[in-house]
Amino acid sequence: MRGRIILSHGSDSSPDATKVSALAALAESLGWDTQRPDYRHDDARGFAGSVAPRIARL
Repeated sequence: MRGRIILSHGSDSSPDATKVSALAALAESLGWDTQRPDYRHDDARGFAGSVAPRIARL
């Protein structure tokens, strides 16, 4: 395993979104471990309110 990549989805999306899933599949095929945190609960606070909780999850 080469390392870990944390892939964050957009504010109107989820960890299973098309772009994040495609990036995860590519990274995993190259030997990387991936993590896709689910920020949907934090995103309900709005853009400014979701920054601190997103950082805390990392």
